[in-house]
Amino acid sequence: MEMLFTVAGLSGLSKLTALQPRLIFAVETAMHSSAQLIVKDIKRRMMGTALSSTGHSFPGEFPAIQTGQLSGSLRSVDISHDGFGITATANHAPYLQHGTYRMAARPFTSKGIELNLGTIEDTIIKYLKGALMI
Repeated sequence: MEMLFTVAGLSGLSKLTALQPRLIFAVETAMHSSAQLIVKDIKRRMMGTALSSTGHSFPGEFPAIQTGQLSGSLRSVDISHDGFGITATANHAPYLQHGTYRMAARPFTSKGIELNLGTIEDTIIKYLKGALMI
């Protein structure tokens, strides 16, 4: 016995097209919320960083807060439905993030984003569900 399943053409997608602005707004809102959460989480982790006997954070760990200049310079940037960035404008930020020939890296922005990927996904899903409730 043969069974035939058909799929309606693109005209059936008109409801999705009408939802597009709402979905884009929901994702942008989720990205903004996620970016703020990540900046707060990075600052929290920096506050909890243990110091070595020399008064510095350990390689590979979040940099410890000493003057507050680095944590105070953390910002979310370029927020859109395509994503966002986290930046630090303190002069010594790149040296901590990437390291130098004399100091191992203390990656804080990339590590902060990586540790929060699940939070980003959960936040996007939450806002999309809200946008799809009609």
